[in-house]
Amino acid sequence: MKNHAIHNTHQTARIAVSRKSIVLFLGLGVFALFTGCSGDKPKPVEPKPAQAEAPASKPNQAEFPANQAKCKVEGQGNSIVVFFDLNSSDVRGEFLGDIKMVAAAVKAKPGYTLRVNGHASKEGSDSYNKALGKRRAQAVSQVLQDGGVDASKITVKSFGKSKPCSKGAAPEDNRRVVIIWEKAGK
Repeated sequence: MKNHAIHNTHQTARIAVSRKSIVLFLGLGVFALFTGCSGDKPKPVEPKPAQAEAPASKPNQAEFPANQAKCKVEGQGNSIVVFFDLNSSDVRGEFLGDIKMVAAAVKAKPGYTLRVNGHASKEGSDSYNKALGKRRAQAVSQVLQDGGVDASKITVKSFGKSKPCSKGAAPEDNRRVVIIWEKAGK
């Protein structure tokens, strides 16, 4: 009989634990029902109205990018500067957008031509820097052509290290290509 009583006590304890679990589960369900489930559907998010673009300050430069560079020696404002790493003629990704904007603008304004002038810093020989400046200018010219600009509208020239950005400019400021746009026949 003792074994039977012990067995009944364990069975009663299991039933009590099961009842407590069920009550706790139901209690949490009721709590969630009243606090978190209001039944309201979320309101759709209204799209923001498109903002009008700011008018261009100069009508003949409407689609050309602004000159972002420290070096404004060439082009009198009708230019952008593309910077390069030391001993490199690979166009850095951060400048591709501006170069493509120039290409799109020249395509949209057929009366424009481009001068693409390559430069180098003072490290290295004159002949090396002249060749490096040319490779840089050709690389930028290729991106312009890939963007749809006819090669006949592009003049490529290298100045090597002969035309620094400014007197006392940092070497990295001279590792550049300057793209200058102007009306044809200027």
